[in-house]
Amino acid sequence: CANEDMYYENIDNGITINFTVAEKAGFEDATRAVKSGWAVGDQIIIVFQKSDNYYLDCSNQQNTLKLTKTADGWNADTSNLPANTENLKNGKSFFAFHHPGDIVFGTMSGNIVYPTSYQKGLEYLYYKGTYTLSGNEISLSDIVMQRKNGSFQISVKNLANVDGDWTMAIHNT
Repeated sequence: CANEDMYYENIDNGITINFTVAEKAGFEDATRAVKSGWAVGDQIIIVFQKSDNYYLDCSNQQNTLKLTKTADGWNADTSNLPANTENLKNGKSFFAFHHPGDIVFGTMSGNIVYPTSYQKGLEYLYYKGTYTLSGNEISLSDIVMQRKNGSFQISVKNLANVDGDWTMAIHNT
């Protein structure tokens, strides 16, 4: 799989982020599914595990890194990164999440934050990796987004462009 490398330095708070995003996961060759790579505007949002094994509070986009695919590679929006690295610890996890459209997190419910914006025709990809921390430099393991094991995708041509409410259901009769 091909990778797209990106090195980004956040000048505002001095935190440097190093990351690589692999090509978008596809389906097996035996399917008739539409195979497509990353498209301009695709987003990945990343949250970080703290030193106490909980994740930083990422409600309302705080303490997150958002990557957006551009024609030239990936742009890193670091405006919501943690203010400093004091709650981070070398070797802890990060969680990356993708679905079509703008990714927005709501408020926390207990220790869980759910995305609050979806487009019609949800495609969900995720990755859990580790990060290393050296001073104010955070290096992420290669981000290889994947579909949940056993998941499948149903595509209905142009359905995402239909206005109004609609429901798609799968029944086991």
